[in-house]
Amino acid sequence: APVTEWRGITFWEASGDAQRRVVQIRLSGEGLTGEVPASLGELTALTVLHLDNNHLTGQLPPALGGLTALRTLWIQNNQLSGKVPPQLKTRLVTAGALNLNKNQLSGEGGQTKKADRAVNAPAPSTPNHPRTSAPAPMPVHQF
Repeated sequence: APVTEWRGITFWEASGDAQRRVVQIRLSGEGLTGEVPASLGELTALTVLHLDNNHLTGQLPPALGGLTALRTLWIQNNQLSGKVPPQLKTRLVTAGALNLNKNQLSGEGGQTKKADRAVNAPAPSTPNHPRTSAPAPMPVHQF
């Protein structure tokens, strides 16, 4: 199935812009295995990344540190190791929207402290706002 039909992926459709941009990835508890792909760093409009409660291993890609639009990162309860990209940690700890707990990351910390109200609000139905794709089974449970 095309990514536009995957459960947990939200897109931004700007009026007059034929290109959709991924703004949210919410794949908590989906049984994902493998490493977090560095290609996620190419999703420059990404604001929310929830990969918590899976079986992810390896290091967080340094490319995630360049996601300046990212406001929430939940990666707790995985088997991640290594260092957290410093730009990522600084920005998200300040926002109170970083949860790294229950991993083997150096410099762990940053539990979620603030409500994620804007992200959890239902998406308006106008073409200028994010839309969540229809629920569909994940085609592959591995990155």
